[in-house]
Amino acid sequence: MARSPFPSKQQIVDFVRDTPGRVGKREIARAFKLDVDQKRLLKSVLKEMKSEGMLDAGRRKQVSDPNSLPNVCIIEISGVDIDGEVLAKPAKWEGDIDPPTIYMSPIRTKTGALGIGDRALARLKPVDDGYEAEVIRPIAAAPSDVLGIVVQVEGERRIQPIEKRNRN
Repeated sequence: MARSPFPSKQQIVDFVRDTPGRVGKREIARAFKLDVDQKRLLKSVLKEMKSEGMLDAGRRKQVSDPNSLPNVCIIEISGVDIDGEVLAKPAKWEGDIDPPTIYMSPIRTKTGALGIGDRALARLKPVDDGYEAEVIRPIAAAPSDVLGIVVQVEGERRIQPIEKRNRN
């Protein structure tokens, strides 16, 4: 049986980019029909690519394109475009380039529409020029004001809440 050629780093990046979701070493080895010795080499190549920033490390030894978004993430409503489409951006973005455009699909919940600056947990689906987001659950903003009594405990100042039910 002929041995398959080992893929280049660019071929691996293209495969990870074209495959939806996170991809593990097993999926890469299966796609390129690698044998046992090549799988060992693949492990070190993937580690090198992660350190160079070509791939983003995920949970359970999975990798993804660092300039793409996961299937579910927290987004923040950023504005409205010329056509009236509601736009969002990821709440946390660490890619080298600007974050991709996220278009909001109409909300089908009783909570109502989200405004600029609101955050939500959303399911993302890739479209031609970015992503389409469907809200799973709105995320309430943290209270901006805190009312409490300042007490000194063990040399530190702490805020003790006024209401007993809000101990945190």
